[in-house]
Formats: sequence, structure tokens, C-alpha cells
Amino acid sequence: MKQVLLVISILALFGVSSCNSPQSRSNAVNLNSWLEKNSHEIKTLELSDNQNDLKQLEQIVGDAKVVCLGESRHDIREQFQLKHRFIKFLVE
Repeated sequence: MKQVLLVISILALFGVSSCNSPQSRSNAVNLNSWLEKNSHEIKTLELSDNQNDLKQLEQIVGDAKVVCLGESRHDIREQFQLKHRFIKFLVE
């Protein structure tokens, strides 16, 4: 999962910083700063009783009664594993 987040971060930074204007450089710095402040490490994709790394979901979901979980593709094993962990955490 760390690799997936790293790739997403790199692609986001590349997209923002691909222009060579001062505004683009400022946006890249702002995005990098935002990513550093708002990223949370997910320790594993494997199901376990230790769900402490998903505690941030409580703040994100709040007291919502319905939570939608989607995926960008249907053939990526890691997405299903992560979604499974999310569902287990949210139900418990």
C-alpha cells in the first residue's frame, strides 16, 4: 500500500509541477505540504484484529450511516483487500 500511495503522490506532484511557471511550483509545494499533513500509513492489507492503523476512518466517516466504497478497477487484488479491511473496521 505504501508503494501505491507513493506512486499516487509522485504522479500528483508530476502533474502539478509539469508546468514551469511560478504558480505551478507554488502549487507543487502546497500539494506536497498537504500530502505530508494528511497522509496516514496503513500498515497492512491483511485482515487482523489490530485495526489501529485505520482509526483515521472514524474522523473521515463521522456519524454517517452509509459509506460508499468504490474502486478504480475491478481486477486489482490490493484494492479488494483494503476495501475488505475498511468494511471490517467500519462494521466493528
